[in-house]
Amino acid sequence: MPVAITRAIATAYQSALFAALTEWAAGDASGEALDAIDAMLAHLGPLGD
Repeated sequence: MPVAITRAIATAYQSALFAALTEWAAGDASGEALDAIDAMLAHLGPLGD
């Protein structure tokens, strides 16, 4: 897999994780931090599997 694609995938994961934890910390997401992360990763579709 080309380096640019692996970097793009890693950036997507990093952004999703940051967004999930930011929303969770702000109180916009319910449950545990891990639940918020799982829900956000589900939005990545095949990348979240």
